[in-house]
Amino acid sequence: MDVRLGIEKYPLVHQPCFLAALFVLLCTPSICDGLFTWQTYKSQQLDGLQALLKAWKSTPKIESNLAGWNESQKYPCNQDVTEDIAPNWRGVQCLQYINCFYTNKENTTRDCSTYIIGLTLQNASIVGSLPRDIGYISTLTTLELTGNPQLTGPLPVTLNETSLYVLDLHDNAFEGEFPFFGDEYESLLTLDLSGNKFNGSFPYLQIKNMVFLQILNIARNDFKGPIPEPALENITQLVELDLSSNALNGTAPTLKTIKNLQVLDLSSNMFTGTLPDLTTMHSLRSVNLSRNAFTGAVLLSSFFNRTENNSLSVLDLSFNQLTTDPNFWNISELGSLQELYLDNNLINGTLNISQLHALGLLRTKITNSSSSTNSTSSVLRVLSLMNNNISKVIYDVNDIANTATVIKLQENPFCNFSDPNDGTRCFCEQFCSISGSTEDSKRKIVIIAVVVSVTSLLILLVSLAALLYRNTKYKRYLQLQVQQRFEEFEVKPTIFHYSELRTATRDFNADLKLGEGAFGAVYKVQFQQH
Repeated sequence: MDVRLGIEKYPLVHQPCFLAALFVLLCTPSICDGLFTWQTYKSQQLDGLQALLKAWKSTPKIESNLAGWNESQKYPCNQDVTEDIAPNWRGVQCLQYINCFYTNKENTTRDCSTYIIGLTLQNASIVGSLPRDIGYISTLTTLELTGNPQLTGPLPVTLNETSLYVLDLHDNAFEGEFPFFGDEYESLLTLDLSGNKFNGSFPYLQIKNMVFLQILNIARNDFKGPIPEPALENITQLVELDLSSNALNGTAPTLKTIKNLQVLDLSSNMFTGTLPDLTTMHSLRSVNLSRNAFTGAVLLSSFFNRTENNSLSVLDLSFNQLTTDPNFWNISELGSLQELYLDNNLINGTLNISQLHALGLLRTKITNSSSSTNSTSSVLRVLSLMNNNISKVIYDVNDIANTATVIKLQENPFCNFSDPNDGTRCFCEQFCSISGSTEDSKRKIVIIAVVVSVTSLLILLVSLAALLYRNTKYKRYLQLQVQQRFEEFEVKPTIFHYSELRTATRDFNADLKLGEGAFGAVYKVQFQQH
């Protein structure tokens, strides 16, 4: 059964009447303008939304987290109607003005179908599960329910009754095994299940026919066991593959058929064996194989093919059991790598910093337009080899003074010497300067401090002198005023300074004291004749 929603007259001249890919040109603005339109919803789709509302009724602050969702408001998409009709349901996207036809001879009224095609609710604090009735919304192409840690339960198999291109359920609390949808999801472009509680074996059967898949992210779940050899061979359009933070084991999956992969993350699993060969992938930007149990010698040639324009800039191989090949630092194999992490492996021996500079692998602080190390970005910005067994580092003064690459060798024997030097400070503490320049800097600091202190002291003394002079001048002014005042009296008193009184009374000696009066002590004064 279909449900109609009547819409009053409104100008559609500004409404784009087209659909790209899914959209089909329906009418021109001159035909669309000023029509009375009925929107017809599929009743099953409306029932599916009402089932979601019922399943999520415990969501806190539902009036804002699920704004517009209301049992009395059946129609989720009313963006083209008058203001007196209820607002849209938050996160619901509809496709309107489909299969329109006129319902009267005057061609002033038409009936159009409206389909629900998307549901996007991010950080909506949804409480509940995903009901089976989601399958009623058969035209659903996008389902994005993310960042809802109390959205739990298994995924309903009825999702295979939808038409999804994007299924993004990251950072919820879904659990159980990822269901098998048969061939219904072969058109899926994005599958993101990361940050949930899914378990079971790698969902090989579930994804093997998703031949158009571009993003596959099942990170931070509890998938276990090996990945079958042909698991990914049909998914040749992958751009991003993230299997990190699970309990997958065995050898790394074969990826030779995925030539356009840009991001690969297999970190924090239990993969063993040698590192995978990625030379056929010429679009890689980031590779993270850290925190596994890979063994053998690191061969950069397994990550780069210099006959192609490689774009790999970040390579993380830390926390494995890897050693280095004698030809590890071959510039012809480095490509555009800018960050290399080899921490917590079995790398030992000598690190030749001078050789790395000579090969142009390290950034330098010296600006030289003719130098290839400054005119290209294909040099290391970070080289991290922490917690290995490197006992010797070859370098000279210029390497320390001019190195802009951050080199980290903490927790290596080289950094355990009790007497620190320029090399250990630079490569073990990332404080790169030569001792002479350090002493010069300290000397400059001392000189500057002395100059500033002396200048400040001089300013203070001048200020005090000026203040003292001002006070003396003011006292003389007051004394003159008193003398002028006494000149007006018939009996003109003699004014003595305090110092003269102290001398005349021998510092107010008790022998010269005549007695006590109402205004204090009275002394006999003896002045010397001049």
